[in-house]
Amino acid sequence: MRISYSVPAPGSRVSIKVFDVRGRLASALVDENKISGRYTATWNGRDDSGTPVAPGIYFIRMEARDFRASSKVALVR
Repeated sequence: MRISYSVPAPGSRVSIKVFDVRGRLASALVDENKISGRYTATWNGRDDSGTPVAPGIYFIRMEARDFRASSKVALVR
C-alpha cells in the first residue's frame, strides 16, 4: 500500500502509523521531521519486526503539526 502526502511547512514532525482494530500499533511508517514537499510512505502488510500481519481492517493515522487524519483500509491476502 502506498500513502502519498504533502508537507507544506518545513521542519514539520510527521507521524504515519498503522493500527489494528483493537488500537494496537502494527507499524510505524514515518516518524521524523520533514522539509516541505511531496512524499510517499509504503506499507507492505508487515509489522515493525517484519512479520506479516493478519488480514483484516487497519487504520492509518497521520499527524503533522496541527493536522490529524485517519483512514480505514482492508488488508486482503
